[in-house]
Amino acid sequence: MGIPRLRMPRSAPSRATLKLEEAWHHFISAEEWDQRLPPGMRSVDLGAAPGGWTWQLAQRGMFVEAIDNGSMDQALMDSGQVSIPSPMVLFMNPKSQWIGWCAT
Repeated sequence: MGIPRLRMPRSAPSRATLKLEEAWHHFISAEEWDQRLPPGMRSVDLGAAPGGWTWQLAQRGMFVEAIDNGSMDQALMDSGQVSIPSPMVLFMNPKSQWIGWCAT
């Protein structure tokens, strides 16, 4: 397959966004992107700061729970698609809400 040539988006907070996009190109066929990465899906980004992978998920129209003690990109936080859960997330029942993607 080779390495896809990806361009760094100007609004992405870090180059890490390219790693997730490259993984999608490698593991998910282009025909499946809309089905497997649909807008409106809930996702979790563990170790999210500064937000490279979170940015990629939000660009696909997903809602992201960003978990990190570092600072997140302010534009991502202002998007309305990204939230930082309270420490109580550790006690949440994992069966209570379905998560589509977990980026770590």
